[in-house]
Amino acid sequence: MSKYTDMRRLLLENERCYVDEIHRLDHDPKVRLLPENAIEKGGGWLFLPAETGSGDWNIARMLGQGSEALKALTLLPAAETHLLVPPKFAELFAAAYAAQTPLLYFEGRVAPAHALPDASVDLTSLQAGLQLQSRRAGADFAFYLLLEGQIQGYIKAIHLTPNHVEVYIEVQPAMRQRGFGEYLLREALKEAANTGRSLVYTVDAENVASLTLARKAGLQQFMQLARFLRPYSGLSGPV
Repeated sequence: MSKYTDMRRLLLENERCYVDEIHRLDHDPKVRLLPENAIEKGGGWLFLPAETGSGDWNIARMLGQGSEALKALTLLPAAETHLLVPPKFAELFAAAYAAQTPLLYFEGRVAPAHALPDASVDLTSLQAGLQLQSRRAGADFAFYLLLEGQIQGYIKAIHLTPNHVEVYIEVQPAMRQRGFGEYLLREALKEAANTGRSLVYTVDAENVASLTLARKAGLQQFMQLARFLRPYSGLSGPV
């Protein structure tokens, strides 16, 4: 049994707020709880290292009380890390670390696709010659919009938990403002529903296009996290 079984059980009590963290606990052995007795102490960090070569951030998600998390900062690895902090504790970190734009979390759910009236969009109304290609593997999925064999936009599941799926969406710059993103997001909503899940979509607060897309697709914001950049410290810490 994993030493993080109790942590996973705790996060599942508010599952939609911890989709990334629960997924990573299940799949990434490098995830660390710092300190290891953070649950008993009432606060700390769940450190999610970036995958090698991915270009993603190292992330430390604050858990519990801000005062305990503040004391546990020295336990984090020396690597540059983005600290994700509930807004009510943001002032504890604002003096020492550079504030980044907050992250906004949206959720959407529809009835299973087979129970919906047929309201599919004719792809040719978006772009002549546009084609949809899909990939499914259990609850995992991806949808691609192709034009002359080239991917013009896609959406894919990136984190799966028992009742939620977080997605990532990308549309080629030249193809934006044509409804591609909304079409893909609605397809993902239906696919998530078919597996009994709600869809979660995380957006940088300054990404106006993604915010507009989320709201046009009917997603509802349920959480915001402050974000701070903890630079490379050069201090010893967990590897």
